[in-house]
Amino acid sequence: MAMKKTTKLNLYRLSKDQKVEYLDFDRDGYELEFRDDSIKFYVQRNKTKPASWEKYFTEHLDSKKGRILNSTSSFIFLYIHKERGYILTGGFGFSKIQDIVDDEFGIEIALRLIEEEKISAINQKSMKGTTRQIYRAVAGYNPNFDRENFNRILNSIQGKCKFENRSFSISGKSSLSIRTERALESLPAIIDELEEIERKTPKIVFPKSYKQVNSQETLSELNKLLFALVQAYWNDNEDRDRLYVEFQEPLIQSKCDTFIIKYGWKSKEIDEFDLDIVKVALKECGVSNFESIEDLSKIKIIGKDDAGFEYFEEKNFLNALVCEISLHDNDYIKVGKKWYKILDEIKEYLDEELTKVAIEKNLLPDWNTADHKDEGEYNKYASKVMGCECLDADLVHLKNRSKIEVCDLFDKTNKVFYHVKKTWGSKSSYLFLQGTTSLEFLVNSKEFRQKCKIKWPKLFPRKIIKGKIIYGIADRKAIADNFPHNLTFFAKLNLVKAISDIISFGFEVSLSPIKLDN
Repeated sequence: MAMKKTTKLNLYRLSKDQKVEYLDFDRDGYELEFRDDSIKFYVQRNKTKPASWEKYFTEHLDSKKGRILNSTSSFIFLYIHKERGYILTGGFGFSKIQDIVDDEFGIEIALRLIEEEKISAINQKSMKGTTRQIYRAVAGYNPNFDRENFNRILNSIQGKCKFENRSFSISGKSSLSIRTERALESLPAIIDELEEIERKTPKIVFPKSYKQVNSQETLSELNKLLFALVQAYWNDNEDRDRLYVEFQEPLIQSKCDTFIIKYGWKSKEIDEFDLDIVKVALKECGVSNFESIEDLSKIKIIGKDDAGFEYFEEKNFLNALVCEISLHDNDYIKVGKKWYKILDEIKEYLDEELTKVAIEKNLLPDWNTADHKDEGEYNKYASKVMGCECLDADLVHLKNRSKIEVCDLFDKTNKVFYHVKKTWGSKSSYLFLQGTTSLEFLVNSKEFRQKCKIKWPKLFPRKIIKGKIIYGIADRKAIADNFPHNLTFFAKLNLVKAISDIISFGFEVSLSPIKLDN
């Protein structure tokens, strides 16, 4: 018996703030083919562009025969169903609607259709760590046992399901990619069935930590608050607890010897990519203020290795700026180019994880800033009081041009590595990254261990196993009773990630608040 022919649908749902009647794709090169009270159908016919491989074979092609062109046709089919807009696309139509659709529609349906044991692949974005985009082919995967999912956003999921009494492979992201035997006139019934599925309990449960912000109104408000916060910080009227800069590839910082900060024709070389250092450098160049958020995009960063060669191409400062904002009783975080709403589930998870961390009070001596003005002076003082070695700013240089600080203070007898900083808020993320980066090299890099042995033969005669990392945080807020739960969200996120990494290396970890005097 012949199987019935099926059609693959890529179905999207419009965001709640979008209306079909107000959408127009004429300016995008599409023609309106059909329109009635519930349908708008746009088509782009036979769009041509040169074949991508043409240039590679130029010397072997007969130019008299003309260019080699590829032709594509695309469509955007908009449909109003019970006052909510849905979209079908084909060809490159999807590229024109990404900013106006519900980015979780397809995922929410797929999570209710796919059986847990039938998941075949997942794609996730990690908020922290060296790998930001994660694609995994999986079998027998249970997301509830993967604690790293609290730190990831589910981009898409694929797997087997039953729909219309047949087994299909489906994928869900902002769209739902699914097969159906029914014709276009049955689209209302198909949507009714999918909406009924959406009301059911998910068969697969991933933690919901973040929700990407798509509302243009909310994005506008957040960007205004971000710019106001940067302006206040720039004019010394606001601290930087909620501001932080980081590269999307975290190890870039350790692989660069210097950075060039550019603003128009002005430029300045700096030793470290830190927000305070960038601020000082640009002010020395005469950049006293910014007129708009677009001005922040004019700041460019270039990294150079110790031989003076560019390690990476020019990067946009605004994209490297991380910011936390509260708006209308909700908390948001900007990472890269996007804003995310921070959901209660991730907040509760982070606080739960932080209750497990040991707090060692009065371990490190008080820091009198009148006597010890900077971290270098304090660490030398602390090393004498505690009888341990001061390794602050004594870097280990590797062949791949990485420069790594082992730690600030080292207790050889008890195998304890102290990482100390006068810090708070988002800036403390540097401290946590410093601890995990050095430990990763210490555990995994034979070259790093050998360099340490040569540099400090009495301290590192052999590989250290099952040691301890202690983060010393100097700030008045650090000695509060609710520490570390009073850290900012991004600091908590980085700390929990660091703790997880340290434990995975077989080391213990604890926090030691340092009392600041004067």
